Amino acid sequence: MIFPMGKNALVVAVCAMTVAAAGDRTSAPAASRDLNRTVRRIRESWFHRNEHVQGTIRMGSYSEPFYIALRSPFVEISLMRAGTRFRVSVEGGTAVEEFRDGRWAPSESVSMNTSIGGTLVSFEDIAVRFLFWPNPRKVGSAIVRSKICALVRFTPPSHQSEYDFVILWLDEDSLIPLRAVCYVGDQEVKRFDPVKLRKLEDEWMVQSIRVIALSQEAEPGWTPTYIEFEPRVGEGVVKP
Repeated sequence: MIFPMGKNALVVAVCAMTVAAAGDRTSAPAASRDLNRTVRRIRESWFHRNEHVQGTIRMGSYSEPFYIALRSPFVEISLMRAGTRFRVSVEGGTAVEEFRDGRWAPSESVSMNTSIGGTLVSFEDIAVRFLFWPNPRKVGSAIVRSKICALVRFTPPSHQSEYDFVILWLDEDSLIPLRAVCYVGDQEVKRFDPVKLRKLEDEWMVQSIRVIALSQEAEPGWTPTYIEFEPRVGEGVVKP
């Protein structure tokens, strides 16, 4: 997933949420406002900074170049090799529209949870749609790769996602997103792990994400899918 942002905003949000979780009920509304503001800045810093986000979805020998762009209230998704163009609503509804014959119309072949080219990535996934769900909340802390992370839960409005909720793991020190896990019921079904980062000015941004299936239905040894974003000239790349 792609979640750059300024450091101060999340520090304020995490601190406010920590106070609220400790039992100060009067701080809960402020914590909620701070977290909503933080998530909004995550979205805006990516989609508004870049008119089009370009990259490739890859699994084994399969690869599909794409670009995505926010055209509120939609995220537009163009699959370059397939020569198709879709848009996904981020403010309600689950229909996917396709651009054909000079206009947008409901797609007859694609839904929100349709796999892109047989990979583990769906149209909902590539649109990072969970970042637009209302009322995210901190549900705890955990350690991954020796980093202390704030766990932020995103729950979709009723019947608007194939997932029941998503947990985003945010490094409280560097503010790098280190993991996103999608759940159906209480079962983890899909995990997104950033494996390469790039630096743009003073912000770290995800360049490559490994996607793995966690459900019981997943075949043993299922090949991971990678979402790779195009770097710009001069941007550094490191492993998290």
